Amino acid sequence: RVAWKNYAHAKLNPLAQMRDADLTFDCASQVSDKNPSVAPPLKVSDCSQITDGAASVVLVSGKYLDKIGRDRSKTARLLGYGHTTDYLPLDKKDAPTFSTARKAAEKSFRMANLTPRDLQGAEVHDCFSITEIVAYEVLGLAEPGQGVELVKSGATTLPQVRQEKSKVPFDIPVNAGGGLIGDGHPVGATGVRQVFEAYQQLTGQAGPRQIANAKKFLTFNMGGSLTTSVAMIWGRD
Repeated sequence: RVAWKNYAHAKLNPLAQMRDADLTFDCASQVSDKNPSVAPPLKVSDCSQITDGAASVVLVSGKYLDKIGRDRSKTARLLGYGHTTDYLPLDKKDAPTFSTARKAAEKSFRMANLTPRDLQGAEVHDCFSITEIVAYEVLGLAEPGQGVELVKSGATTLPQVRQEKSKVPFDIPVNAGGGLIGDGHPVGATGVRQVFEAYQQLTGQAGPRQIANAKKFLTFNMGGSLTTSVAMIWGRD
């Protein structure tokens, strides 16, 4: 379901690597000649795209915005961030729990004085589909063990492409730009690409994938087999 969702989101993103790909839910759900197994239960569609790409951001102070006459209320701002590092010995018992990443997320929410339910959207590091599901739990979007239920509910899917018409517990579109699976994974540029998506959503420039009334947005990136994690919360008035 994560793979289908992110491919569907990518079709709304003109810069996404997989914008022209047609991945049905049935195709994403089973092994086939078009979607072979990589390492069960992962299939090709569950894996991120290695992509050529670049991204950049310009960070300025509030004083500079005042100096150039820019309205702060219409500008995306960094509200909180958390950065953690760790080592990864072969006998590390809590590696699957993403404990270090969880600390980065907690730091960002604490600095921003917000909770996961205050968010309107998020970009997470979906190097594989299962990683996105675990990220739901790490970021507090779902209780431990309930990440799969969150994506099955349709809550993390843009309403524009959601198949289920039933009422979801709350809307928190994740990887509206397609994520690493649909948009692509230019490795060193991936984290900044996430920030670019946050900026577009917060300033109403995301086009057909726009999240309605997006005012608080989280980006979560990691690398080195979870030895480095960065969570940032962005917002506007």
